[in-house]
Amino acid sequence: MELDSMTKGKLSNKEMPDIRTIYKAFDFATSFALKSTMTMGIPDILARSKEPMTADNIVEKLPCKNPAAAAGYLDRIMDILIVPGFYSKTPVSNADGKSHKAAYGLTPVSRMLVKDDVQFTLLPIALLHVHRVFTDSFQHLHKSVLEDRAPMEVALGKPFYEYLAENQDVRSTFQEALSCHSNYWIKIIAQEYDGLEHTKTLVDVGGCEGESLKELVAVHPHIHGINFDMPVVIQNAPQIPGVDHVGGDYFASVPAGDTIFLKMVLHNNGDEECLKILKNCYQALPERGGKVIIVESVYDHDSKEDEAQFVKYLDVMMLSVFLNGRERSFDAYKALLTSCGFGDCKLIKLSGGVTLIEAYKY
Repeated sequence: MELDSMTKGKLSNKEMPDIRTIYKAFDFATSFALKSTMTMGIPDILARSKEPMTADNIVEKLPCKNPAAAAGYLDRIMDILIVPGFYSKTPVSNADGKSHKAAYGLTPVSRMLVKDDVQFTLLPIALLHVHRVFTDSFQHLHKSVLEDRAPMEVALGKPFYEYLAENQDVRSTFQEALSCHSNYWIKIIAQEYDGLEHTKTLVDVGGCEGESLKELVAVHPHIHGINFDMPVVIQNAPQIPGVDHVGGDYFASVPAGDTIFLKMVLHNNGDEECLKILKNCYQALPERGGKVIIVESVYDHDSKEDEAQFVKYLDVMMLSVFLNGRERSFDAYKALLTSCGFGDCKLIKLSGGVTLIEAYKY
């Protein structure tokens, strides 16, 4: 777009960008409209109904102080969530048979937000992303550039994990979201990934209380699992058939095994920290044929634009929390792996956006 000297550098009306573009860039209204429906339990209310419900029907299930007004407010909140695909809307006739009201139902997206009556829910992840701790940190995102400080540390006045240790409610929300995300990924990996058929000992580095190994060993009972995490993390870990819990620090060393599993560990760290972890993994593997499996959100040159954009969104989330933590492209991970001696790096894409990297020790 060029500025006409005859207009003294000003844009003509035809050249002016649509103001709606700016509003779309700051579309927090949709996020918080969705949060409000989750907070009120509307996905569960709709899930228990055999047919779509009007706002009046939904309000009857809620402890509203002013039900007559509440239905109108709810209609406006629900309406903004139709086009993005969070809820469906169908017209139903009023008693007079002449006018219509909107009736709302679940979509495949909002069904994942149902807390009860489904095998799996993503509600904890959704609630975490609109939690005040995370939204407040984004108010300070610019300080990562100007002050070399983690935005969340600025917002909280202390490092994130230190804050979690002191705030049980936030810690519970965070841990529920992590478990939810982990369970979603590991179920897909257990069902679709065929790279564990010849594994004898699988070491899950940073495996928390062993939830991932529990799922994987159940599908591959020939595997002996070693769940490796900090002693304080595993001290109350439940007994799992075929799995041993081992405490330690992966920056110091990693237990020996022929396959090492790193799920959502490396993205918490900068490149130097990742190299320390990967070198310890390399040392823990047998001289030839051992492999490391990295489970992270990864994109490559073949990724669709929206797939790459999603990883970049997660990357800015990491920047807001840890500063040095980051999501990476396949090329970036490959560079880290090869510098530690790994070879034959391969990106594997499973359903549901799950991606993992295999790399072998030679």
